[in-house]
Amino acid sequence: MLKKKLIILLLFFVAFNKLTIQAEEIPSKFFIRQHWISLTHTFDILSKDQPMGTVHRKHIKEGASHYLFYDAHNKLQAKAYMSFFDWGASLDIYDGDEQLLGKVEEKIVHFFPIFDLYRADGYHAASAKINLCGTKYTVIDPASHQVFAYLWRHFFSLKDDWTVEILDPTLFREQAIDYRLLILMLTFQIDHYHWQNMNPNSSL
Repeated sequence: MLKKKLIILLLFFVAFNKLTIQAEEIPSKFFIRQHWISLTHTFDILSKDQPMGTVHRKHIKEGASHYLFYDAHNKLQAKAYMSFFDWGASLDIYDGDEQLLGKVEEKIVHFFPIFDLYRADGYHAASAKINLCGTKYTVIDPASHQVFAYLWRHFFSLKDDWTVEILDPTLFREQAIDYRLLILMLTFQIDHYHWQNMNPNSSL
């Protein structure tokens, strides 16, 4: 029994440590750039110094699709499966080995989206609310309401490019939020916004 408990404790420590190391490696600022022209909806993820990867939207069947995030070495890092509801949408996000990374839930409140980010263990780690101009998401700790990240874009732009800024890396690590949730949340929102403008009576 003691041996079993020690194994469970070790596995928990390794999983938590993996999240912490991953959070520490994330740059404090990175960018999501929409492709000018592509066969699928495609976004480049990059920091100031180097590319971080690419996100593609892939159709599975009529009325259903998901997002695939590949790193700079073209290795699958995450995939997000979409579900739509009357009140918004939900993204279940997994890594390349089909291990759950977390969930992002969108709620439409007074015509504006609010995103709630949940870790794989179900903990509500962050909420992202957009401003009235539709140019900035403020990411907060739901418990303390402390701001620890901004996701923003310019008001006038030919493409829908976004910048992610981690304002409080310590809180970001404490919340153990996988950065892939932020990337896939934003690419979904960009893609969904454009689709709704082009097809007001349809979903993705």
